[in-house]
Amino acid sequence: MIKVHITSLALTGDAVDVVVSHAQAHADFPQPAGCPALAGTVSGNATIINEQTNPSQLPVVVGFVSIPPQGGHDHQDLDQLSTSLVSGGTSVSDSAGTVLNSGSNSSSFAKAANVCALPVGGVCTVFASAITSQANSASGGGKSSSDPQGTSLIGLSVGGMSVSDNPPPNTTILLPGIGSVTLNEQTCDGGVAPCSGTTSSGIRVRAIHVIVNNPNALGLPQGADVIVGEAHADSSHP
Repeated sequence: MIKVHITSLALTGDAVDVVVSHAQAHADFPQPAGCPALAGTVSGNATIINEQTNPSQLPVVVGFVSIPPQGGHDHQDLDQLSTSLVSGGTSVSDSAGTVLNSGSNSSSFAKAANVCALPVGGVCTVFASAITSQANSASGGGKSSSDPQGTSLIGLSVGGMSVSDNPPPNTTILLPGIGSVTLNEQTCDGGVAPCSGTTSSGIRVRAIHVIVNNPNALGLPQGADVIVGEAHADSSHP
């Protein structure tokens, strides 16, 4: 567009605007309604390995899956596991959830075979033939509950000594010269058992959780943290 403004026309003394090539467009469109509010929410995630070898650095995470608050499904398969402190065979991580008018539910699991954590001198500090960490949560009708149904730990050994299958929740064993390992670690959201409520609840399950708090032959700094097989699920519904 070309616009010329003449402050005083010679013949009349009037101000005049001269416009060459001008275009204008206008449109109206009704504002669409926003997405309806969710009746409830869910969350879920699963991880095969979370290895924090140095507390000042980000952890190494393997096999992580998660779902958004409105639900969905995420899945991952791995043929083998290999980090600086953990090795293993095949693994599967999965998380799924749904939100309906009647209720919300989610479930996550992490499975792995032939897990060897923190090998020292050719011996696994912690070994398991098969682990499954599973977390389940459901809310609706004025009640909510979460549980570890489906969790199992098979073929366990710690420091070369056999440990009974499926140890009780939060079984902690000292690791001389390293720290400790907790097997079948279970924590309710909010930190208070049982994992239930009127409108929301959640649970986190970890198959193997090694905490390093002593000087050690592996050269790991105190505060190092290794988790194998973690699953979390929670749900909420009014």
